[in-house]
Amino acid sequence: MGRALVVEDHEPMLEAFRDLLEDAGYAVFVARDGVEALSVLRREAISVVVLDIGLPTMDGRTFRERQLEDPRLASVPVIVVTADPRAEMEGVCLMRKPFDSDALLAEMDRAQRAAPGDDATNRRTLGAG
Repeated sequence: MGRALVVEDHEPMLEAFRDLLEDAGYAVFVARDGVEALSVLRREAISVVVLDIGLPTMDGRTFRERQLEDPRLASVPVIVVTADPRAEMEGVCLMRKPFDSDALLAEMDRAQRAAPGDDATNRRTLGAG
């Protein structure tokens, strides 16, 4: 399938993502804040990032800004999964918690198939599952 980085600080949600993605065939890497996520992203060949916004140390928005500033990381697609009904973020697929597992897996597949640098397929907002 691919190599997914899950960035989530809430342990039960992190485990739920890990279980879902591993069952779907992904190699899963985890980070609990944006600083750790950037480190993993620089070290590993990640094909898609699943990102929460409300994170300690460095939040999801700041992570995304830093990711886009680094040409080596900018093309890695990001899917934001958040409980914040007002959340908005440019250039990502935004999913609301609780999320639909099948919809998340479909978005991850779509994001990985998009041409590098073409994040048009990621500019979507999906409602809660």
